[in-house]
Amino acid sequence: MKKAISALLILTTLAMVGWGLSRSWRDARRNADLFARTSDSRVYKRTVTFRGDDWLGYLVLRSPRFARALADHDIGVRWEMEPDFEKRFAGLRDGQCDFVAATLDSYLANGNATGWPGAITWVIDESFGGDAILAGENVKSLDDLNQAGMRGAFVGLSPSEFLLRSEISHFHLDRLRGGLEKSRVDSIDTAYNALREKRVDFAVLWEPAVTRAKSEIPGAHVLIDTREAQGLIIDIALARRQLIDSDPALVQIVTHAYFEAVHDYLTHPAEFTDAAAHDSGKANADADTMLRGVRFDTLTDNTQEWLSDSRDHDARLATSVNQIRAVLRDHQQRIDLPNDDPNSILFRGIVQAVGKQPAGIADVSGGAMKRTDAGARPLGQYYPPLTPTQWDALAAQVRGTLLDEPVIFPPGQTEIPDDFQAAIRDAVPRLANYPTFRVVVEAHVSPGDSPETDRALSEARALEVKRFLASECGVPEDRVLARGKGSSEQPQRYPGETDTSWTRRARRARIILVGQ
Repeated sequence: MKKAISALLILTTLAMVGWGLSRSWRDARRNADLFARTSDSRVYKRTVTFRGDDWLGYLVLRSPRFARALADHDIGVRWEMEPDFEKRFAGLRDGQCDFVAATLDSYLANGNATGWPGAITWVIDESFGGDAILAGENVKSLDDLNQAGMRGAFVGLSPSEFLLRSEISHFHLDRLRGGLEKSRVDSIDTAYNALREKRVDFAVLWEPAVTRAKSEIPGAHVLIDTREAQGLIIDIALARRQLIDSDPALVQIVTHAYFEAVHDYLTHPAEFTDAAAHDSGKANADADTMLRGVRFDTLTDNTQEWLSDSRDHDARLATSVNQIRAVLRDHQQRIDLPNDDPNSILFRGIVQAVGKQPAGIADVSGGAMKRTDAGARPLGQYYPPLTPTQWDALAAQVRGTLLDEPVIFPPGQTEIPDDFQAAIRDAVPRLANYPTFRVVVEAHVSPGDSPETDRALSEARALEVKRFLASECGVPEDRVLARGKGSSEQPQRYPGETDTSWTRRARRARIILVGQ
């Protein structure tokens, strides 16, 4: 009997303690109920939580249109600012949020640490001119960034850093690679001022600082921007895996509401600019410039391109995962995808289901913020033939060297050695990131008895590389110009270099990207 009384007293005490501890929660609930009864405020059956940052590309997720589209289903939405990527993804893992907006490279870089807690359910946007590498007048191309003593400035752990790392990997800027730590700054204003004051040779900026720099800094020009370097800075929406598994209908509703809001804004560009100005605190002109540096991907873009379920080819997003993973690995970042499969972090079922019932989300063609023909082109895209004069003008506009290697051709022969074939095959996938550029193949030979014979041999070797690119690698023939340089442009001898070593380096081939 005493034991029963003691147990009852303990339970009563715990109940009183629990009641006291829950007071703040009960007060908040009563207050919420009071507001619901005495105002037009909605009481939602469910509230979904997004985590992200203040990037303008996430504007639609923070917008009134998105909130209204969800409210039609008695669903509320909450946006939480979290600048730390790892904490952002940990929120998915720990159930603190339902969705995360982030760059694809940030998820690949942090997914190992958090156990890949989210599946990519749609692509939000792609930077399309909004990020750029700018340089002073003494830096003419990306190749010049490999000169000794180059100084730069970029905001660390940002899309700026990943754009720069991508160009270092793609164009073999190995000298620049070692100076990244010294080039990191804490704000876009610091990077901008460093370029303006000529304390650095280049800076990685984003809009509207890019447009400002071109107009305000004498000699400042764009080395490359994300209109030209495509498929690298991609923003994605991740849904918590447990939510997809337990309530796929909710994830579909959220996805549909998002694309409904995207459609509405893209078809009302003035309202989109007003929303961007309000969200960013910028003037309308600056907000419009910033918006035009972003491609907001539509439902059709997602169902037919990024997350296509076609059996004929992989979804474009899976290809981008591999391309971005290659850059991160080149910079010593370990990426252990589940089963080493890019599809393990994608879930196309949600967006495909929404695409089959797209009520109110007609495709936006030619919308003000929608990418047009200058956008991504697959390797099989048509490139109009150019006249010799047009090629000469274009070839003078070197953007960067994709490949520059000694090639040990058999004496007097044009057959491409196996090791150089492998190097070409390795380089070709990078062309997909630069669809607006054309390709110049240069072949060089070591000096022979006749300059004319040297030129003819180099021309034949350049044409053979062009043939290989077209027939074996799928590069459009009219995208490529073959040039034999003969023995007229020889590499400088290293101190103490043997004739054999120098001759080997003199026999080389280059694949150069050119464009306006």
